[in-house]
Amino acid sequence: MARSGNASVPHVRTGRVQRLVGYFLPLLASALLLALCYPRPGWGTLAHVALVPVAALALRSRCAWRLAWTSYLVSLLWWLYMLRWLVPVTGSGLVLLAALMAVYLPASLLVVRLLYLRWRLPMVVALPMAVVSFELVRSYWPAGGFSWFMLGHALAPYHQGHSLSRLIQIADLFGDHGVSFLVAMTNGVIVDMLTIPWLQLKTPTRFRRHRKLVFPILLWSVSMGSAWGYGQYRINTADNHPGPSIAVIQTNVPHDNKRRSLSKQRKTDWQTLLALTRDALRQEPKPQIVIWPETVVPGPINEESRKEYLLDWIHEDIETIVKQAGVNLIVGAPTLDDKGRYNSAYLYRGDGTQAPRRYDKVHRVPFGEYIPWVESWPWLKQIFVKYISPYRSDYTLMPGRRFTVFQIGRFGAVTPICFEDTFARVCRQMVYDQSGAKRADLIFNLTNDSWYWFDQRPQHLQIAVFRSIENRVPTARSVNTGISGFISSLGRVGPIVAPNGVNPGPAGFVVHAVGIDQRNTTFGKIGHLPAIAMAVVTALLTLATKLRRKKGR
Repeated sequence: MARSGNASVPHVRTGRVQRLVGYFLPLLASALLLALCYPRPGWGTLAHVALVPVAALALRSRCAWRLAWTSYLVSLLWWLYMLRWLVPVTGSGLVLLAALMAVYLPASLLVVRLLYLRWRLPMVVALPMAVVSFELVRSYWPAGGFSWFMLGHALAPYHQGHSLSRLIQIADLFGDHGVSFLVAMTNGVIVDMLTIPWLQLKTPTRFRRHRKLVFPILLWSVSMGSAWGYGQYRINTADNHPGPSIAVIQTNVPHDNKRRSLSKQRKTDWQTLLALTRDALRQEPKPQIVIWPETVVPGPINEESRKEYLLDWIHEDIETIVKQAGVNLIVGAPTLDDKGRYNSAYLYRGDGTQAPRRYDKVHRVPFGEYIPWVESWPWLKQIFVKYISPYRSDYTLMPGRRFTVFQIGRFGAVTPICFEDTFARVCRQMVYDQSGAKRADLIFNLTNDSWYWFDQRPQHLQIAVFRSIENRVPTARSVNTGISGFISSLGRVGPIVAPNGVNPGPAGFVVHAVGIDQRNTTFGKIGHLPAIAMAVVTALLTLATKLRRKKGR
């Protein structure tokens, strides 16, 4: 056996990578594999091996500092590429976000290195601990977090026709971080098999299987087999009851139409929306609920604002179409009151009345709906508005104060707006109350994705799949420019709005009778507590390593 580069782990070949090319090649290999995992092209199976090159590098790198800066550089390039769909909105914001997100890869690799070399944890444990701990942190920081491109997301379907994934069904236990942990385990066990000798000398003439390799393989086999079996069980025992017939309307309004005050164009877009809605209401079975996209209404429709700005005609148009069809309508619209501007969802009931409670978006998009960190410094805020914002004036939206459950007949519905459905904790708080009781049967996601290049849309849909599985609640998505459609409580995508059989983009609608899943979930009751506990353990082990080093000096 070759001599080790680290005396504390005698069976592992470490400390051998010295030249820069030895750092950049595995980093670039992992970056390429990870880029291929997500739409597009979305080859999710590659997620099971994508981290192998960088994880092996973390163990074999001679210099931790060189590992840190080389991995940050490659990670920065990766994030710039993966978030390229932000270019039409804010190029400077793209650079800032990528620079912040790029920190997490080197941080994960350095922690993996400590857990493995100092605590002798096998990579089947050390790698998922580090990866998921920083995924959890990333979902909260900075500015409320950024929950795209979690490792487990790659396994979810993102277009109609994808088969159900058994492995991601464990999301109803541990959330999307649980799926990431499982995928990272596969990467970790491969690294263990590459770094730990398969055979161990027992006598001068006899070999046996290396005992340090038995545990990683056994742990991975049991974990993967249990997850697969659990997923099959949850699919077989799906508890679907007849639900309402829902129509989702997909508009095709360019974002320039919203940014410019062109009243003629806005009225044209408004009439197109009404026509699409009338066409959807002629379908059989007749929809009981119709959903419109985010802020699709050309003005505020709360009573005080529509009267002040002479916008009663909008309310009257909605009232007319609702009363004629006797349908419930979920409307995405801006709200103005004496406290500020809100991004809201309204319910119009079958008798034409507006429900007394609306939903104001709680989790706002940093830089897109408010400027984080600088509210107390107006001069600094103006710099952000000038160079990072897609607007040229203060566009701050006020946050909502509560998660509203709309009662539609015997069904409860919640309405995450825009990117709120990319946050597991937000949708969980909507669907489950503080005691862990399920209070909503349906998720209606109202979104406007016209701001971004097309690559963003299937990625957004893929993330939304997890919200249905985690909470065992079907999702109906109404998205300006797509992808609009439905996700079952098992994560099955479809039907989607696809005019003329072509994948989303053009205006259209689809009507579908959803199934109501009455099962409660462990994730709904306890949320991210397991991931938080694991992150705390990871942090304590990392800190303890530093203390051990100081005592050893």
